[in-house]
Amino acid sequence: MRPRLREDVRFVESPDGAYIHGDHGTCTLRGNQAFALLSRLAPALDGRRTLAELTAGLSEDRRDIVERLIRSLAELRFVVDNRGSRPHGLTAAERDVYADEISFIGYAHDSPEWRFERLRRARAVLVGEGPLLAAVLEACVRSGWKRLRVLTTGTTSGGGDAVALRDVVERARRDPEQAVRIEAADDPAAAGLDAIADRPDLVLQIARDPADLIATARACREADVPLGQALVRPAEVWLTAVGPIARTEAESGWRRLGALPHATSAHTGEDWLIGPVPAVVAAMLALAAFSHLTGMDSADPEDRYGTAVPGRPDHAANAVPHPPAAVPYASPAGAPPGDGAGPALTRVDLRNLDTFRHRFLPHPGADHRSCPGHTPEDVCAAVDALAAAVPIGRDRLLERTGEIVDARLGLLGLLDEQDLAQTPLAVCRATVSDPFGVLPGWAPPPEVVGWGEDRPTARARCLLAALATYGALAAHGARTAAAADMVWGVEVPTGRPRAVPIGVLGPVGTRYRAPAGVAAGLSWAEAVAAGLRAHCEAHLAALDPDDLPVVQPPSGHLGRQLELTGEAVEVRDATAALGVPAFRFGVPGRPAVVSAAATHAAALLDGRERVLLGWQARTTGQLAYADPGPTRFPGHAAGDPPPDDPYGVRLMAEALRATGRVPVAIPLDHDPELARLLPFLVQVVLADD
Repeated sequence: MRPRLREDVRFVESPDGAYIHGDHGTCTLRGNQAFALLSRLAPALDGRRTLAELTAGLSEDRRDIVERLIRSLAELRFVVDNRGSRPHGLTAAERDVYADEISFIGYAHDSPEWRFERLRRARAVLVGEGPLLAAVLEACVRSGWKRLRVLTTGTTSGGGDAVALRDVVERARRDPEQAVRIEAADDPAAAGLDAIADRPDLVLQIARDPADLIATARACREADVPLGQALVRPAEVWLTAVGPIARTEAESGWRRLGALPHATSAHTGEDWLIGPVPAVVAAMLALAAFSHLTGMDSADPEDRYGTAVPGRPDHAANAVPHPPAAVPYASPAGAPPGDGAGPALTRVDLRNLDTFRHRFLPHPGADHRSCPGHTPEDVCAAVDALAAAVPIGRDRLLERTGEIVDARLGLLGLLDEQDLAQTPLAVCRATVSDPFGVLPGWAPPPEVVGWGEDRPTARARCLLAALATYGALAAHGARTAAAADMVWGVEVPTGRPRAVPIGVLGPVGTRYRAPAGVAAGLSWAEAVAAGLRAHCEAHLAALDPDDLPVVQPPSGHLGRQLELTGEAVEVRDATAALGVPAFRFGVPGRPAVVSAAATHAAALLDGRERVLLGWQARTTGQLAYADPGPTRFPGHAAGDPPPDDPYGVRLMAEALRATGRVPVAIPLDHDPELARLLPFLVQVVLADD
């Protein structure tokens, strides 16, 4: 190792030792002699001496201290390894013309000439139209790209786009060896496929139609061609990372974006892609492409800045890194592979050039994803695995919200209390994405609510209801894509496989509400119990209330709250009608609330809670949650259920069977990423006995 202190690094004495600052972060080097040692050592860290030469003549203890210090600084990216650069074939003229670019690479990486030569030798293709295409072309040519093919899909008569692009090339060209071939293409979709015909080293695509981007992303995955893309919209531009599709997941990003169409910025009719704006956006994409072609974004430890140190020294005791400062935007190249950040798209608001990074999960419809099997053996194995899986705690589920919710690319677009009244019950609302476009594009996104006596309970219930709804939409879309007419589930509680016609699973309307029986839980038993409860409650709601006896159950804290509201609530015991603990709550002039559960105590609590929710919605004028729909999540754990049937699964299933209907549980596992985060999603349907 030939350690070199980076030019941007500064250090000062601090009460704890030495405070070090650089472009990549800060740290405190602890110790009374830390500043003095670093001050003496810094001038020697010029990359000319090896680590052994720097420590020659020192005692063993002093040598160990210096070596640990240098390795710590290298691990924290304040020191780089300046050992012999790899050979390159750049000419003296190239090194002179592109000295700034080579210096930029060498600022943070070894072998800058060798890396820049990679860019010069790369065969790249640029596809698209409009001002952003011209700006990206200019940025690429100015940064030294040598072999570039441009496919312009512009429709200006007389080849105006191609002529304008040639003018851009002549204006940006920096050396006579830069060869840029410009071709006109009539069909944007065909142009994207044509771009990879000769297996280039990189494709950059700019388009207005996500379908064109998806088609190119699929083709690049099959051909193993790195790709960077930009989606141009009236008030915003979306940028993918640049690199192999297996890392960037570009197709999934565009599909996730299309699943929440109503979140798109409103089109004011103004053209925001004017003036310096295209150049600013183009610089982001061009820099990401430059980083990819030169290996600056490489995950190879020998290519990554500051990691060419053998082993991983234990520097935590002396060098304490500080969190990096917030940055105004994230590079479209994304975070380096392996940092756990996951794939993301970068959104640029053209109105003010604010830039945002949106993470997303791989989409189940991406061509490399596989849906679960559809045989009896598959579904039985899946249910057995779900039944044996460890339950998820409520807090653990809420911790996963960050992976699930994003206003533009999330499984859920929203999970928030917003301006909803939070007393006497906490209420949370969620909007759900439509991953396969099952609903019309103009239809509003499905909404669900969750409620409870505290905020975490309301949020967890809302999250369960929203993910159950998402799971139902994903399953419907996957089945439609597979042209399936039957789906397999297991009978409850026997576990026998059973085929169910697709039509039994329920219709899809423009204002979508998942059918009764779609539910989620913190365990498989909880989810199935919630689905069974919905069917029991629907059955009991159809009965004549006059056939049910009026009762006066103990008030409890929820009963006392209802008394304070002044609501005239009539409670009838519906247990005998189905053999499941259940109550019917009637309020004059309002739809009745029916609650069924594993125990009378749980049914009473859940029912009173829903009556109180309805009163809260009407009183505050927030009627969106006055009718929350069928049960989607487990209710209160109250009473003393049998130890072998704590959620009432067997009790409710046998009660429904007694009516001539057989409950069938169908796992909603058509999105592998959702199944990873919350596997306990089910649709319980009733089949004929």
